[in-house]
Parts: sequence; C-alpha cells; structure tokens
Amino acid sequence: MITTYSNTYNVPLVVLSIVIASIASYTALNLAGRVTVAQGSARKLWLVGGAIAMGVGIWSMHFIAMLAYQLPIPMTYDIPTVLISMAAAVLASGLALFVVSRQKMGWLQLLLGSIFMGLGIASMHYIGMGAMRVGVIAQYDQRVIGLSVAIAICVSAVALWLAFQLRAQTTLIGNMRKLGSAIIMGNAVAGMHYTGMAAVSFQPLPTDIPFGVVDQPSHAMDNSMLAFEIGMATLVILTLAVLAALFDQRITAETAKAEALRQSEERFRSLVQNSSDVIAVTAADSTICYVSSSVKQILGYEAEDWLGKKAFECVHPDDQTKAENLLTKALDCSATKIKSEFRLRHTDNSWREFEVIANNLLAEPSVAGISITYHDITKRKRAEAALQESKRQLQEQNAVLMELERRKTFSDGRDLNAAVREITEVATNTLKIERASVWLYNGDRQRFNASTCMNGSKVLIRKALS
Repeated sequence: MITTYSNTYNVPLVVLSIVIASIASYTALNLAGRVTVAQGSARKLWLVGGAIAMGVGIWSMHFIAMLAYQLPIPMTYDIPTVLISMAAAVLASGLALFVVSRQKMGWLQLLLGSIFMGLGIASMHYIGMGAMRVGVIAQYDQRVIGLSVAIAICVSAVALWLAFQLRAQTTLIGNMRKLGSAIIMGNAVAGMHYTGMAAVSFQPLPTDIPFGVVDQPSHAMDNSMLAFEIGMATLVILTLAVLAALFDQRITAETAKAEALRQSEERFRSLVQNSSDVIAVTAADSTICYVSSSVKQILGYEAEDWLGKKAFECVHPDDQTKAENLLTKALDCSATKIKSEFRLRHTDNSWREFEVIANNLLAEPSVAGISITYHDITKRKRAEAALQESKRQLQEQNAVLMELERRKTFSDGRDLNAAVREITEVATNTLKIERASVWLYNGDRQRFNASTCMNGSKVLIRKALS
C-alpha cells in the first residue's frame, strides 16, 4: 500500500495570497490604460515596467500560496528555479499588456492571447513547484494538471477582456468597476493556483534509494516570515506601480486639457481674426485695448491705429449720442447684450452703416472689458433704401393711374395727342414735378415716344428705336 503525506494550508497566508492576487489584478487594469495611451519610447517603458510589476505581483501570489502549503517534513526552495518561474510570470504579463493595449482586440487576438498567457501562468506555477526541495517523491495527476491549465487560460481570457474594456475608465465609477473586476480576477487566479496544487501528492522515499539522489533539507524554512517579507515587498512594488499610473494619468489629463485649451484659443483667435465683423474690447472709459485684425478689411484701418483710442472716435457726428448711450447702457447692464446702429468712417472718408453690440464683461477675468462687435450693414441699408424708393415710385405711379382712371382719359374718344397731353399733365401735377415723358408700344413691341410735356407744351409723337 502506497502512503502519501497529508498536507495542510496556513490560512493567513492563503488570505494574503488572494489579497496580493487582487491587488496585482487592479494594478494590471491601471497599467493597461497607461500602456494604451503612451506613445513611442514612453509606451515601451510602460510596457516593460508594467510587465515587471504585474509579473512580480502574480508570481508573489503563487509563491506565497506555495509557502502556505505545509507538509510534515522539512521543505525548502531552489532560488534559481524560483527566479525562472518569476521570469515566466513577467513574460506572460508583458504579453497580456501588449494584447490589451492595442486599438482593437478581436476574438482571435483574445483567444491567442489567452492561450499564451494561460500557458505562461501555468508554466510559472509548475516551474515554481519544481523549485521545491523536499525529501519525498512528487506524483502529479495529469487530469488535474490539464484542468488547472484550462482554468489558467479561461482566467487569462477574462482578465484580458476586462483589462481591454476598462483600460480607459478614469472616473470614480470606472475605478469602482476596476476594483470589483480585480477582486474577481484575484480569486480566479487563486483558484487556478490551488487547483494546480491539488494535482500533486507526495510519497515517502523508498528505502532502497541511495542517499544524495534526492535533496533532503536538514531543516524547514520559516514560511510565515518569508511570505510576509515577500508580500510586503510586492505590495510596495504594486503600490508604486499604481501611484505611477495614477500620476501619469493625471499628468496626461492635465496635458490634454492644456492642449485642448491651447487649440481652443488658437481656433478662437483664428475665427476672430478672420471674422466678417470687427471685434473690439474697451476699458470702462471706452479706451480700446484690443481690436481684431478684420478692421483692416472692413474699415481700412490697421489694428494698431485703434489701440489706445476711444471706441467712438470714428463715429459720425450725428450718431455720437447713440454711441454714448450704448456704452452707458452696457456699463449699467452686466453680461447683457446692448444693440444700436450708427455710422463709422472708412479710411476713404466714406461712411459705413454698422449694427453694434456691446456686452459688459468687465467681471470676466479672461476679458476684463466691454466687448463690442461691429457688423457692417451698409449693403443691407442700401438695399432697404432702394426698396423704399421703389415703393415710393410705385405709390406715385399708382396715384397717377388712379387719377387717370378717375378722369377716364381714353374713354371719351379723344385723339392720341390729347390723351398724351392729359397723361403728362396729370403726372406733373400729381407728382409735383416739372417734367414727364410718355412711352407707347405698338403690337410689335416697338417703342414710341410721345415726347415730353413741360407745363402743358405741345406733344409731338415720333417713332423711336425699339
């Protein structure tokens, strides 16, 4: 009958290993975000540093869990083999960070990454078990080993997916999600380890094995103290990694904010300088302290020509009162847009019509003045004047036609000369003008001039060019 040694676990060390696994998982989620946003050499540094920190964290969890494993005989570990197992953890972590830091991660990338990472973690575990030096024979259950490797791959898949999904989460809710995910991942990683430990059983050495064939440690290690020291060192490394990630995240956010502000200022400056309006900022006494360069295109002045002058020096003398009232109202009404219309002098001495809007922003530190916008409405005013003139002419024409209708000029059988004479007389008298012309058209749309009537002079009809 084959005898096997019974094993036990140091519960505090088991708890410590799970805590370390959770902290390592949280660190991995933060490091994934930093590797993703970093560029160039900074990305490589984060990838290498993150792989070391994350790998040491995962290895520490496994090694502390192995130290929690107790046999009734002395047990030690081979340091070079332990270091090799740590290297396997670092390589697996580096692969994980590389996969989750890519812009896209399809199912194929997730599957391949999970397989390689899972095999790396399983290699770390079994290499670490191979570092055990104990005077017994280790027997492995191949089915349980296969199960532990499958668990490692599945845990890796979950870890990669969570890290990819949460890598950009920087808000409080995002950090809470990372924390919850880290706890789940930590327990899953611990589950893989303890499944792997269940695959091994230890049997006493046969009595016929010569001395020296199997290493037989003369004394047991102080596992609790060693696990505590490794745990504290790992916590320091992981804490520094998390702090570095948070600090870099803060610096990146501040840099992005500063860059966004700079671009916003450049965009605003470009819009102002290329605006179809003149934008000026004056002090409370109406002294101009800023004017957009668009004043050159609109009024012909250089921007420097306006600086230090009063805002309304170029205002038409007849409009000075309106300009002064605009400034007075703006001073009385903070953050309220006050509108007015008046004329400004162009460098060619012509007058242009402007709609002027004043906004009191003296209380705004970024402006500390009264913002005045001059919008050129000269064309609109001219169009309005032309429309009014057209309306006036139409009204005059209607008045003449109504008078002719009242007199029934063509209905009493008069000849054409008499009719034209009466039309011109009605036009001059109704419109209060001295001279009027009448034009007639034949059926071929050829135009005839019925000459001109001045105060009842004789009308002669002659053919004119069509």
